[in-house]
Amino acid sequence: MNKKILTANLYRLSSMALFYVFAVAYQPVNAQIDSVQLKFQRPTQAVRLSPMFLFNRFPTIQLGYEARLSSTFNVLVGAGVIMSVFEEDYNSDYINRRGGKFNVELRHYFSPRDNGIWFISLGTDYFHVNFDRGRTFGFDCSDIFGNCSYYQYRQYTVQRRDYRLGLKGGILTYMGKKDFLDIGIGAVISFQTFRTLDKLSGFDIQYGRTNLKEEGNRTLLLPVPVVNIGYKFR
Repeated sequence: MNKKILTANLYRLSSMALFYVFAVAYQPVNAQIDSVQLKFQRPTQAVRLSPMFLFNRFPTIQLGYEARLSSTFNVLVGAGVIMSVFEEDYNSDYINRRGGKFNVELRHYFSPRDNGIWFISLGTDYFHVNFDRGRTFGFDCSDIFGNCSYYQYRQYTVQRRDYRLGLKGGILTYMGKKDFLDIGIGAVISFQTFRTLDKLSGFDIQYGRTNLKEEGNRTLLLPVPVVNIGYKFR
């Protein structure tokens, strides 16, 4: 056999063998990647519930909607109302709590991993909250010990507005084919403003605390836990 022909045949056989080895070795890796991507595919459309908002001073039922914007970004919008049925025992500082919340979040998803899909997000929140405060006022008082000609109990309204901008991160994982959970943590800058309405004037003594936080405006840096449960349509 011609030496050139033998060399060419050996080259073809070695090339085919290398190709076969590569194909066999690559197949399970590729199948694993496809499996992970199918299992942890980010939602195209989904609804969300945020149970953490039930555990604060103004318990809120918060629902959200998530939609895909691009190959890596989703947008989330949500709104909620304060549930007075969850109010704690009577507290004269916070009576008849009412109002709501609105939020928008832009979320970036990373490539799926074995345990889920990691994400980071930038979001803004707006809280619109009103509540009443109960106080007793004394008029024509002869001293600071409460010896007054008459007293009047009044509930007056406090308006709280909270504007937040924050960064969050966490992981989304599926509990079933459609149900998912995402958990994480973040931080927000909170700009809070307060306004008092219908408060009495001309009194000598106000009974009860007068140095509550709601008496003035403030800016805070706050940690924020992320806990959402959801259901995806697509």
